[in-house]
Amino acid sequence: MTREEFIRQKTLEAQLRGKFKENAHLLEFLSAEQVFKIWKEKVGPTSAEKALTGVKDFEAASNYVPVILDSVLLGKIASDLGISGRIQSKFVQGKQYIIVKGNAGNRSLLKGTRYLANNLKIVNLAITQKGINNSLISGARLTLIIAIPINALKACLEDEAKLAHFIGETASDVVKLGIASMISSITVWILYSNAIAAGASIVATGPFAVAILAGVLAGLGLNYLDETFHITDKLINALAEIPTKLKEVDRKAIRFVNKFNEHLDWQYETGQDVGRGLFY
Repeated sequence: MTREEFIRQKTLEAQLRGKFKENAHLLEFLSAEQVFKIWKEKVGPTSAEKALTGVKDFEAASNYVPVILDSVLLGKIASDLGISGRIQSKFVQGKQYIIVKGNAGNRSLLKGTRYLANNLKIVNLAITQKGINNSLISGARLTLIIAIPINALKACLEDEAKLAHFIGETASDVVKLGIASMISSITVWILYSNAIAAGASIVATGPFAVAILAGVLAGLGLNYLDETFHITDKLINALAEIPTKLKEVDRKAIRFVNKFNEHLDWQYETGQDVGRGLFY
């Protein structure tokens, strides 16, 4: 290589190193927990605590979103049929019909006077048992859709972000939702059963209003029991202990296997039948 070629090569290398340096980018892969930890260190403990409080306040308010939506639907029923509007369930040739009474001639949602119980209009307005159950299921689904991301965010904002917090709080929400929905459904079923048995008409908004009230009271009662007896906290603590217990089981299993192998080695070294007393 001539001197000119050597200089040209070194110059090209220097230019390439300069280009690489200019276009270099540092990529760091962080877990969600690490991101929130860095964020808390940056904004400070006071701001982080305020953010956590805001998330908890939003969580408390979000529990009433389904109630608000159900109340809007209840208002539509009352507006269409009137406060005193009534419904009556009748069976004709094995088919269940809903007789609608009240505000005749001025109704926009239920213009007819008789509908099959499984009619889509009747079901969507939550006038029958099936419609109310559908509304309860939709409300529970919506609450979970809101609750799960909130629980994940809370788990990250807590001082000790753990998977146990997320699983424990979500499991608690699911159980409380299930119980509250069941109480509402059973309450409405009792109301409808008595009305059908007596052949009586009932206020159209009555069953749905009872379902909403029963759900709210059940939810408040379950939250009170949870806070009083720290049920969710105990569940979280129990979940947090599972890895420790599994590690202890793993250690015991390893000790057992080691002792087992040591015994087989001892039998082999002392000229005994390997496995005697263990396998045969």
